[in-house]
Amino acid sequence: RAPDVGIITLDPATGVLALAAADGLIAIVDPSTGELEELPMVAAVANLGFAKGGTLLAITNFDGTVSLWDLDRDAIAGVVWKGSGATPGSPSWYDEQTETIWLQTSGQLLQIPLNPERWLEKACAVAGENFTQDEWDRYVAGDEPLWFSCLDNLETVRTA
Repeated sequence: RAPDVGIITLDPATGVLALAAADGLIAIVDPSTGELEELPMVAAVANLGFAKGGTLLAITNFDGTVSLWDLDRDAIAGVVWKGSGATPGSPSWYDEQTETIWLQTSGQLLQIPLNPERWLEKACAVAGENFTQDEWDRYVAGDEPLWFSCLDNLETVRTA
């Protein structure tokens, strides 16, 4: 099929393209091999952006929701923002040095840290306890083993 592609973004680290069509189709294309992989998304996409050397794809839907797709695992890594509307044409930008993705949605410029240690710090500050293995698998992208860091670092996190 020939989708009505409205968004195209390039991963500078790998040369891979991400395409989004008006009907919600998202495809990853490797121009060097011609390989095409469709992601199982259904919502209309306003913006796309690669991060972490092409291993994550930030997807901003028109409703303002931002989710991360783990391209290595071929699975959703999580929803990082529930917004209130987005406009097309504002691609994200990944800062490799700080492991942070910057994107525009819901009338705001968001800075989203992609380092799991930062997520754990915030989660520990809110929950005050360690993740269970199930929570870890659901909320932490990648294949990092379960860290029991809250109890050791909770006082540091609370005072930071």
